[in-house]
Amino acid sequence: DRNATAGSLADARGHLQLAQNSTASVRATRAEASSSAAQAGEALKASSKQAAECLARSAARRADYSMAVNKTRGSIKALEAAEAKKHAAKNELEESKAWFEMFVDSLRLPLKQQLLAAATAEEERRLARQVDAQKREKRMKSLLGTHERHMKLCNAQVDLPAKDASQSAAKVLFKASEQAVLDAQAALEKLVKEENTCHTDIGTTYEELQRLLQEHKDATEAYDKQDPADRARSFSTKLEGSGSDPGN
Repeated sequence: DRNATAGSLADARGHLQLAQNSTASVRATRAEASSSAAQAGEALKASSKQAAECLARSAARRADYSMAVNKTRGSIKALEAAEAKKHAAKNELEESKAWFEMFVDSLRLPLKQQLLAAATAEEERRLARQVDAQKREKRMKSLLGTHERHMKLCNAQVDLPAKDASQSAAKVLFKASEQAVLDAQAALEKLVKEENTCHTDIGTTYEELQRLLQEHKDATEAYDKQDPADRARSFSTKLEGSGSDPGN
């Protein structure tokens, strides 16, 4: 009996294990089914969203199509109007050409065109000569620059700038010395002139003194030669004549 019970227990345990395994398998299948259902729901939501977006784009495209149709109809009308204007403009152009031909004939335009062509040719020749002159001037300036650079190089080689500076300094010193000599000569001439003037004044003064001395000498001699009585009488007469008139 014990062995039978143990066997039954083992069988029961085996059945229990099988049942547990079956339950786990069912749970796994249910979980997988739930996951698949969730994924299917998400896919359905995405599909619904895409369908809504497609419907919106379709509606927008329909609106664009309607607008394009309306624009096309308007463009067709505008094209028809433009064609009509073009036809009218063509007719006006033909009329203008006919009028212009008559006007040209009336103005004798060929002669004026010849004159214009001659003037244009002359202007082109002048422009060509001007361009040649500008090119020559540019070439001459280039040659002049080359010559100046060559001269500068030659001057640098022979130390000409320093010599020119020394020569300029010597010229300045010479001019200063020459000016000093001229100033000294002018001062000397002025002194000589003043000295000559002084000597002349001295001579003139001496001659005047000699004349006054001679007059004094002559007066003294005349006074000494005069008779004392005449001298007293003359002195008295002079005194009497020098006073005021009593009758007045």
